[in-house]
Order: sequence, then structure tokens, then C-alpha cells
Amino acid sequence: MKRTVALLLMAMSLIFLGACGDDDGDGPTAAGGEQGAGGQMATGGEMAVGGERDAGGEINAGGVEAAGGAPTGGETGEGGAMAPPNIEALDNGSYVCRPAGEGPFPGVLYNHGGRGTAVGGDLEGTCRAFAERGYIARSQKRPEENSLMGQLDSALEGLDALRTEPTVDVDRIGVIGFSRGGLLTLQTLITRADQLHAAVICAPAPANGALERTLMNVDAVSAPVHVMVSENDQQSMGDDVVDHVALSTSVYDALDSAGKVVEFSIYPPFETDGHRLFFEVRNPWWSDAVSFFDRHLQP
Repeated sequence: MKRTVALLLMAMSLIFLGACGDDDGDGPTAAGGEQGAGGQMATGGEMAVGGERDAGGEINAGGVEAAGGAPTGGETGEGGAMAPPNIEALDNGSYVCRPAGEGPFPGVLYNHGGRGTAVGGDLEGTCRAFAERGYIARSQKRPEENSLMGQLDSALEGLDALRTEPTVDVDRIGVIGFSRGGLLTLQTLITRADQLHAAVICAPAPANGALERTLMNVDAVSAPVHVMVSENDQQSMGDDVVDHVALSTSVYDALDSAGKVVEFSIYPPFETDGHRLFFEVRNPWWSDAVSFFDRHLQP
């Protein structure tokens, strides 16, 4: 059995990776700025472009109530406020964040963007924000490689570790990823379809054709998916422009054509670089993401 599983994973890796060169469309990253008007979330497979939001405004890693409503699950402290979660920083740069209380809790795996030493996204802040919403969260720090080789293995290791948490409900597990992490999230959905119950994919990277090859296998996806991108997410990579709006649309179209449950949000332009929208826990993407997970993972 172990040999069969190993051979299956090796075959899937060959399909996903193809040529393992540098990952285009996911260059060095930095902390983003402030967010203005938000976008409206689509439901039932419809695509939303821009639109007004009733509950907008910026948030920080600890301000999830302003972004996504009152926290759910977990233990309350004095005055009815949520007790602070336990934040564990691991030696490899990953984080595990646990709500106060006995559980069982739903779980979420976060796959960051970036390649090499660059990390796109807020590992600790995203982990903390999910725990404050009543989720056991794991932000998986992957090996610092430009190549995709071994990156999916790291994401799957993170999922395995999340599923072994004593208070996690393995029947309520979600995964979210940004840029290269968005690609890995889609690959994880295909590889571990029976272990995942909701997913959010933010501005996935093309990775030298790896995204296009991965979309050939979306029939295996069983969980509902929400795809997100900013309207001005077009990155200049040398002489080329990586259009993450077109890439995100291709993910939505592939899943929708395969009859999957999928939602798609295109948010208004963010500053001068729409890719930076997802570098921090902030509206509009955060409130939409946590609302999506609440609908599919919370009791």
C-alpha cells in the first residue's frame, strides 16, 4: 500500500511540475499598503466585479471582528470576549494557531506566496486571524527554493500535520493559498480531494505552465472553491506581463466547466499593484474568505 501511494504521488508530481525551472509570476514580495473600496462576493458560480460592501475598512492581524464579523467557536473570556489563541512558532518558520477551548474545531491550512527567500503573505498574521475566528490554523513555511520541486510535498506535510492536531475536526478542513501558494492549493485539492472540504485560491501563479497543466486534472476536485484576484493584478516579469486576472479566470472557468461548486471575486484595483492586496490580512478579501469558510466548515 505504501509503495502504491508513493508511486501515485510521484506521478501526480510529474504532471504538476513539468519542467522545474524558476516560477514565473510570483516574484519577490513586500508588505502592502492600505486597502480602499472592497469587492462584492459572488455566489452560486457567478462572477462579481467590484461592487459596494456594507462592512469594509482595514484590519490588522488581531482585528478580525471588524473584518469578518464576530468570531465563531473557541472559548470566551471575561465579558464575553474571545479568549486569545495559542500561537506556536515552529523551527522551520511555520506557525500553528489554536483557539482557546476543547474543540473540536475546523482547520485551515495557509499556503504562502513567493519563491526562494521571498515570502508573499503574512504567515503569523493569517494563522492568528483564523484562530481568532475559531479555526485551528497552520501556516506552512516551505523550503526556500525557486523551483517547484518539493513544494507540493511541503504543503501536503502541512496538511498531514494539521489533521493530526488533537482538537481538529478532520471532516471540516479547508485550505487557502496565494500566488505560488494558490497553485499549490489547487494541486492539494486534486491530490487530497477526500481530505478537504473548502478552498480559497488567491491570484494563482502560472509557474512556467504548471497551473495550465494542473487545470487538466480538476475533475478530481470535490470541495467548493472561491477564486479571488484584484482587477489590477498584472505583474511585469522582465519583458513579460503576468496577468493574474486572466489566470484566475482560467481557474474559475476550468472548475465551472467541470461542474464544480466555485465562486469568483474580482476586486477593485489595489494601489498600483493588485498582487499586494493579499500580502496582509485585510478587507475585502479576508472578510470574503472567512465568510466562505464559515459557510462550509463551521457547524
